[in-house]
Amino acid sequence: MPAISKIQDIVTNTLPTYERNKWDSAGLAQLYPDYEFVKQFVQGSKRVSDYAYLVDTALEIAAPSSYEHSYTNHPAQTSTHKLSRRIQTPLVKARTSLTFSEDEKELQGASDSKLVDIVQQRMTKWHRDFIEGIEHDLLSFPSSVDQFPDQLRGVYGYWVTPNATVTDFDMSGGLDPVGHSGGKGGIPVATEPLFTNAVGKFAQVSPDDYFDKISQFKNRVRIMNAVPHATVAPDVPRQVCYVQEPTKRAIERFLQASNDNLVQDAGVYRDASVYAGIPFTIWHALSDPASPVRPTTPVSMLIDWNSFSYHVHSAFDQKITGPKELPNVPGQMVMYNETWHGLHCTRPDRNLYLYSDNTALNPPSSGA
Repeated sequence: MPAISKIQDIVTNTLPTYERNKWDSAGLAQLYPDYEFVKQFVQGSKRVSDYAYLVDTALEIAAPSSYEHSYTNHPAQTSTHKLSRRIQTPLVKARTSLTFSEDEKELQGASDSKLVDIVQQRMTKWHRDFIEGIEHDLLSFPSSVDQFPDQLRGVYGYWVTPNATVTDFDMSGGLDPVGHSGGKGGIPVATEPLFTNAVGKFAQVSPDDYFDKISQFKNRVRIMNAVPHATVAPDVPRQVCYVQEPTKRAIERFLQASNDNLVQDAGVYRDASVYAGIPFTIWHALSDPASPVRPTTPVSMLIDWNSFSYHVHSAFDQKITGPKELPNVPGQMVMYNETWHGLHCTRPDRNLYLYSDNTALNPPSSGA
C-alpha cells in the first residue's frame, strides 16, 4: 500500500494548479459553466474582499430630498437631508474536506500515475462540492435569527421573498423572511414598505399573463432611481430570469410560436431563450430533483445582479489548508477548502418573484 507521505507529496505538487487562496476563474468557468456562483461571483467582478466579518452599508431609504434652489439675497434655508438606514450582513463560514487513507482499496497497488489521477479526480470533486454547496445556500437561508449564523442569507427566501396573498402583481409584495421578523438585513417591511421585492402570480406562460407581469416589472424599474454602482462583468447580463425546466419549455414553445425565439449561442448563458433582452435559463439548484432546496411548485425569479454583492473575507478567499496528517488517525490525511462569505442586497425592489398554482408546470419529482 502507498505510504500516506507519498500521497501527501502528490497532493502538494498538484495544489499549485489550483492556486492557493485564489479562485481559478478560467478553470472553474470551463469545468462548471452552468453554476451561477461561478458565472456571477467567480468569473465576474461581483466578489468583494473585506477585512471584517460584518458587512455594513448605509442605505438611502424613501425620504425628502435635500435639493433646493435659491436666488440672490435669499435667506438661508435648512436642508432636509435624506434619511439613511444601515443594513448589516454577517459573513458565515463554508467548508469542504478531502481525506486520503493508506488502506483505501482504490489506492492498493496503484502506480504513481494512477495515484496522480486519483488525487486530481478527488480534488476536482472537492471543488465541485464546495461550489454546489454554495449554490444551495444561495437558494436557502437560516430558518431563525442566530447571533453566530452558520448559513448564507440566500437570494431565494431571504432577500427575494414570496407572498401567497398576492394574486396578480405587487411591486412591493415581498414579505419579511420567514423566521426573521426584523426584516431583510434588519429592515422590516412594516417600517420600510418599499425595501422589498416585487411579487407576481401567473397561471399560464402567455403574453397577457407571465410576460405581461415581467413587462410591468421592467417598466416600473425603469422609472426608479438608478443603481449607482454597476458591478457585473461587462460580458455578464445584469438581469437574468431563472426558471424551472417545465417553465423553460413553455417559454420556448411560446416564443417559437410567435417567431421570437432568439436563443443565445454565445456568452455565459448559451441555449437561453431571450425576451426583452433578458435570458431565461435553468438554475440547477432551483430545478434539479436532487437539489435539497428545489421548490416543488412553479417558481421564476428575475434577478438583477447589480443589486447584490458577494463578500468574502480577504484571508479566506478560498483558503486551502493541508494536506496534513490526522494526529489521532495513523495513515490518514485531510485537506480543507473554506471561505468566510456573505450575500448582500441593497436594492431588493429590483428583483421579481413569480409563482403559480399550475401543476402542469411543476418541476419533475425525479430525474427519470
